Amino acid sequence: MKKKLHYVLSITMLLFCFSVFGQNNHFKKVADSKQQISIAKGTTYSFDIDQLMGDLTKAQKRGISNEQSNNVVLELPNLKGELESYLIQEASVMAPELQAQYPQIRSYVGYGIDSPSSYLRFSVSPYKGMSGIILSGNEGNTMVIEPGKTNVSTIAISKKDNFNSKSQQFECTTPDVLSKNIEDVAQNANSSADGTLHTFDLAMSVTGEYSTFHGGTLPLVNAAIVSTMTTVNAVFENDFNVTMVLVANNDAVVYLDPSAQPYSSTADAGYNSTLQSTLDTNIGNLNYDIGHLMAGIGNNGNAGCIGCICIAGSKGSAYTTSTNPSGVSFDIDYVAHEMGHQFGGRHTFTFQSEGNGIAQMEPGSGSTIMGYAGITGATDVQSNSDPYFHAISIQQVTSHVATRTCDIETATGNSVPTANAGADLLLPIGTPFRLTGTATDPDTGDALTYCWEQYDENNAATAYPDPTATNSNEPLFRSYLPTDNTTRTFPKLSDLVSLGFNGGQWEKVPTVARTADFRLTVRDNKPGGAANDFDNMVVTWSNAAGPFIVTSQDTAGISWSTGDTETITWDVANTTGAGINVSNVNILLSIDGGLTFDTVLASNVANNGSYDVTAPSAVAPFCRIMVEAVGNAFFNINQKNFSLNSTVTETCNLYESGPLGTAIPDGVATGSGQGQAVGNVINVPEASIIGTDTTIKVNVDITHPELSDMVVQLQHPDGTFIALWGFECVGSSNFDITFAVGSPPVVCGDNITGTFSSSGDLSNFDGLSAAGDWTLIMADFEVGNTGTFNDWSIEFCTTTLGTDDYTLENNFAIYPNPNNGEFNVKFNATSSNVSLELFDIRGRSVYTQGFNNSGAFNETINVGNVQSGMYLLNVNDGSRTFTKKIIVE
Repeated sequence: MKKKLHYVLSITMLLFCFSVFGQNNHFKKVADSKQQISIAKGTTYSFDIDQLMGDLTKAQKRGISNEQSNNVVLELPNLKGELESYLIQEASVMAPELQAQYPQIRSYVGYGIDSPSSYLRFSVSPYKGMSGIILSGNEGNTMVIEPGKTNVSTIAISKKDNFNSKSQQFECTTPDVLSKNIEDVAQNANSSADGTLHTFDLAMSVTGEYSTFHGGTLPLVNAAIVSTMTTVNAVFENDFNVTMVLVANNDAVVYLDPSAQPYSSTADAGYNSTLQSTLDTNIGNLNYDIGHLMAGIGNNGNAGCIGCICIAGSKGSAYTTSTNPSGVSFDIDYVAHEMGHQFGGRHTFTFQSEGNGIAQMEPGSGSTIMGYAGITGATDVQSNSDPYFHAISIQQVTSHVATRTCDIETATGNSVPTANAGADLLLPIGTPFRLTGTATDPDTGDALTYCWEQYDENNAATAYPDPTATNSNEPLFRSYLPTDNTTRTFPKLSDLVSLGFNGGQWEKVPTVARTADFRLTVRDNKPGGAANDFDNMVVTWSNAAGPFIVTSQDTAGISWSTGDTETITWDVANTTGAGINVSNVNILLSIDGGLTFDTVLASNVANNGSYDVTAPSAVAPFCRIMVEAVGNAFFNINQKNFSLNSTVTETCNLYESGPLGTAIPDGVATGSGQGQAVGNVINVPEASIIGTDTTIKVNVDITHPELSDMVVQLQHPDGTFIALWGFECVGSSNFDITFAVGSPPVVCGDNITGTFSSSGDLSNFDGLSAAGDWTLIMADFEVGNTGTFNDWSIEFCTTTLGTDDYTLENNFAIYPNPNNGEFNVKFNATSSNVSLELFDIRGRSVYTQGFNNSGAFNETINVGNVQSGMYLLNVNDGSRTFTKKIIVE
């Protein structure tokens, strides 16, 4: 199976900042690059690496002392730019003797203080700088830390998403060989990971080509090896309670010269057997538990066998090769993947059959480490693997580890959590639903995360989820990163709102009778001693009931006013009988466009298909209704946004490049792989603020025979940038696409058209002015194809919100207006209870405050650090509600 690896991009125009060790701020913002035509990635800050490393020497060693007594604190910003603190301990990935040889190459672990579910793992050296990963239970906050390409005193931080790069074709050819008795253990396991840390001695050989790529000296090469293994250990420790330590004499198998090595310099033929004999000869069979080779030619991977750790003659036969053997995609998608095979994990994708009927549980390419994300073309769920293992992989690996005796086992003192997936469910067909679990943990303070996954194995290849399939083994739902939320919605709520029912490619609720197994995995996320547990449940869909559909508020342009009676209707669809037996429902309102449904309009009312509600007093331009079952897991929402006490008018201004016909140069064979970047500038005169009252849409027209070679970035006039396109759609050609927030993922193919979401998040421009020179930049990262940049345009749509203001008394005043976020509100109150709530243009509440007051109301309001733009202040005075627009500058 072919994989695509894309090169780590040059790091320029980057904005990464954190302070470290209290008031000692090591990191300083790098001035924005003014170079217009350059591909950029992440956010960058400079630092004094010697000073940072000196401060890190104060960190205690993991396992020697309790982490809570650690007095070394590192502050890092999360993806919102807010600082989060971590307790730091040293967690070396080298044997003590090897560590003594390279005292300046260090690896650390961080315990989240502000966000306890966040797990930081990083390495640092004067040779390769600082690199690492943050695994977080806060949805969307998993982050990657990478060093500058040319300056080790710079660092970049980015979201672990579709823009972490792969390059080149990569083929995983691991043979499907595993002893029957071990497989039986794995399939019948009843727990995941215990409170024991399993340490395995790793012999990591590298080829001369790998060493040349990384600088050709032992310090440089060892720093690269440590960087990769620090990242790999992060996920192995968190999911398997397994860590790997480089053997004391590992330098004996580090080859610096391509002309003086036992491995082929032209192909990976014979790597399995050559590595095995090389490790046995130079390291010694009794001196290592797992062996691996990282090579710098070709783009292949082969673990030699599955589940062969500790087994003489096969434990040292695995390899990963790449012409760009660096970066988080290399570490997670390839090295961790091949090592996952070595520890007993099998492929989890379903885009093609593996023929073994064991682990194929993820739709399409899959998105976890043992899948093939980003390499299968039209069946790619996403462009890179997420940094965690599927539940079946956890079961397989931890079961295999339990059969081995070569590891060093260390009791962590960490108790195993207990997962409870709840009772089995009977649901109506064609209806969204939620699964909610619980968990207990004897260790107070453990930050538990929850991962709901479908747990049905489908050996027969079915590339896409099919809601009409009656085969209960077919996967219907993709996997998502663990979060601290005990509930998961199927399909994902944001997709249900933006794409409609079953509008997403990789999650489909069945419209026919069938069953599906689900597994809840609960992790406690303890660095260096993590434990997890699972519990299973079964969902059965009955075609005697459903679909349960909200039928009211299904057209655009509906507006409610406070106090009005509004009728909510829904199709009961026999859900009061047929074994579903739901007699009552709740009716909920979202005032933020479907992000949350916090307002209860009616509770525990009859499930008869109709109920009258009273419109509340909030001001919101984008509302949705949810009708949810009482005593069951199903629900549904209405199909269109409607407004409450407001009207919405949208005005759009389009700015176009005109025809360009700019040639896109070919990529190069060496180095980063990046060909010459090309771009074009559009000047935007309007000064509206993006995100509060203005949204952005970008259309790009490219002719190119292999779109997965391409990176396309949009740069704001202040230097901020996001990736519109990042190596998607293997085997696809040409697109004329509009990128917009809230749109569905791109559908691959030839001559792609339509409106889709971008690789990066366009909302990163929120809060910035639209005015200035916007630059579209693109480059090819593979040899063999060229293309044409045809044209592009950028469109800003400004939403004007009108409100249904009640008649205000002459003495009602808000001043100053415009203001800087602090203003006065003055009027004659008729109630002793006055409440103020501030909404942004999207209907999101950003400030709320209640006051005990009667008579003259005169208060100074400070709404804090909100973005500039237009807001609505809702003042409730008993039976009266006043709504006024304010401008924050």
